[in-house]
Amino acid sequence: MKELLLVIIPLLLGAFGYFASKFFFEPIHTQRKLISDIIEAIVFNSNWIANTGEDDKVKRLEVANKLRRYSSALEGKTANILFYKFWSKVGLVKNPNSIEKIKGNLIYLSNCPFKESTHPDLTNYKILNLVKRELGIKVK
Repeated sequence: MKELLLVIIPLLLGAFGYFASKFFFEPIHTQRKLISDIIEAIVFNSNWIANTGEDDKVKRLEVANKLRRYSSALEGKTANILFYKFWSKVGLVKNPNSIEKIKGNLIYLSNCPFKESTHPDLTNYKILNLVKRELGIKVK
């Protein structure tokens, strides 16, 4: 009986570790990596995002499509994390409200590559700074 327990207990612990890694920590890591990719893209393309115009339509559409793709990916990666609210309270993932703001603002920015809104609070520069704050980037 003792020998059987010596075999079964490590197997159960290994299975539990695999399950926890695969279904809890891997999706969290994937979302965090995506957020770092979003930060990199936003910092690298800030000039194209904040300053609308007609100068290089191909580049502007490329940046807009990248923002839209990141918003969609963030939706999917966030939905894939089990017990998201718990992990948010623990501090392993961003607050769900913050994720919603990021996704919505990325879509907004992707829809305005050539012309900004005439509303003073909805300029691409201000929206970009809101996204940066939600992502944890220091804004001057």
